[in-house]
Amino acid sequence: TKEYNNKTNTTTTNDNEDDLYYDDDILQECYEKGKEATTKEEDNTSSNEENNTSSTVVKELCAYMKDAFGHPIRLDYGTGHETCFQIVLLICYKVGVFGHKSSSPERLKAACLSLWDAYLQLTRHLQTLYRLEPAGSHGVWGLDDYYILPFYFGAQQLVGVKQQQQQENTTTTNDDDEEEDEHTIIEPSDILRLSTNSTNKKYNNYLYFDCIQFILDIKKGAPFYETSPMLYDISKKFKDWKKVASGLQRYYEGEVLSKRVVVQHLVFGQYFQADWTPSQEHDSTSREEEMLSSLTSSSVFRSTTTRAPWAK
Repeated sequence: TKEYNNKTNTTTTNDNEDDLYYDDDILQECYEKGKEATTKEEDNTSSNEENNTSSTVVKELCAYMKDAFGHPIRLDYGTGHETCFQIVLLICYKVGVFGHKSSSPERLKAACLSLWDAYLQLTRHLQTLYRLEPAGSHGVWGLDDYYILPFYFGAQQLVGVKQQQQQENTTTTNDDDEEEDEHTIIEPSDILRLSTNSTNKKYNNYLYFDCIQFILDIKKGAPFYETSPMLYDISKKFKDWKKVASGLQRYYEGEVLSKRVVVQHLVFGQYFQADWTPSQEHDSTSREEEMLSSLTSSSVFRSTTTRAPWAK
């Protein structure tokens, strides 16, 4: 992982650091609980059942892990592959890798951010090394060439940060500190402050900003509103991270989970079952159109790019 969890020293020495850093002992406890859940010895009468259960878990995990890093023949990567990785995390959660199912949200949040950060570093390397094509991408009219879920988890990570830091600002008595703290309130529009190869430490620990920074670094020389008009429009239209997260969730449901071309590749098993009631085609379409309309209806978006960037 990068910086989401190895912040033990920072949180104890710097009072201005926010409380979203997670110590190593949290993930260590998750690891120990998961190891205990998968290696717990039972009496001989249940050993065969235990072996069968373990075999089922391994087979199901392998099926999704195999498809979580891109297609080896087509040499592409897309939202279907990131979905497979998320299903891996879901299965791990169900079998107790992250501790008991009643584990605190903070523990699950730390595990989610850490694992997704490590996954992003690896898949980005694969995309660059093998020049993987975006699978099912909408180009500049999509959210991103490869991902949706990191933006959703990143937005969820930032929910409540503004309110928390505002409360901290009210306790500050030093005028210089107050002036500095005025700029520590993180809003969606703050992504426009990032630049190529930015070293702004204020945003280093947030998954959403890490995704934006990566886009800026690989698409140098082009304005952000042209390379990522939907992300640009989100930063201009929304002021609340909760609304951003809610919108991204619906967008993911419409663009990925409601698409037969994506879902048909999922391998349903004992731990991830297709036991839900399929939604009606027109209902899913209306939700998708509603979300797309919500994300692309602001005057800023319409006035800035109403056609492809290369169009005259």
